[in-house]
This record gives sequence, C-alpha cells and structure tokens, in this order.
Amino acid sequence: MHGADHPCPSRGRNLLPGGSRRHQGRRFEADVEHAGAKNLIAQLEAMTPAHDHYDATVTVLGEIIDHHVKEEEGKMFPKAKKAKVDTAALGAALIQRKHELQAERGEAEPVKARKAQAP
Repeated sequence: MHGADHPCPSRGRNLLPGGSRRHQGRRFEADVEHAGAKNLIAQLEAMTPAHDHYDATVTVLGEIIDHHVKEEEGKMFPKAKKAKVDTAALGAALIQRKHELQAERGEAEPVKARKAQAP
C-alpha cells in the first residue's frame, strides 16, 4: 500500500533503505500499522463523538500511534544516527513528498500562525 493513499509513503523507505529481510519486515509492519491507523481515522471521521465506539476507537488509535512512535524512536532513529543518515536531506525529501501528496489531493499547505508582534 504505497502512493497517495499511504499515510507516510516515503518515510520508512528513505530511513531504512536496503533489501534485507529484517528491514523489509519492519517496513511491512509499519505499513500494517499505518493502514490500521488510517482505517481507524476513517472510522472516526464517519462517527460522531456520541457513537458507542468513538472513545474506544480514539483509544486504540492512540495506542497504535504511541507504539509506532516508540519503535521509531527506540529502533529506527538510533540506527539512522549510527548509519550517519543525512537527516537534513531526509527532512527536505519528506517535506517535498508531503507537498507533492498535498498537491495530488488538492490540499493546501496549512497556514502557520504568525507570532504576535510587539506593539
């Protein structure tokens, strides 16, 4: 599940290049986690907060995201640091891909709030 429908289509491939079975397994696990999160988000969008399963769905979505973030911070990031991944280039590539996906979907970049200026 890659392309415009994938919630984070390039991150894992950029951070964990290579074809080892171990890396592929992690990418596949991330794909499943992303698909599960996307499915839960779609369910939430179709519900109102009054729905019987709304709170449980929010809880499960939070658990999936927490697990995924902990895995990245605990496993992927240290390996990327050890491999001397160019994080500035990676960040620029991810931002570029985000903008491409937003353009494909007809979404505008959110306007960032300006800091209040002193009088």
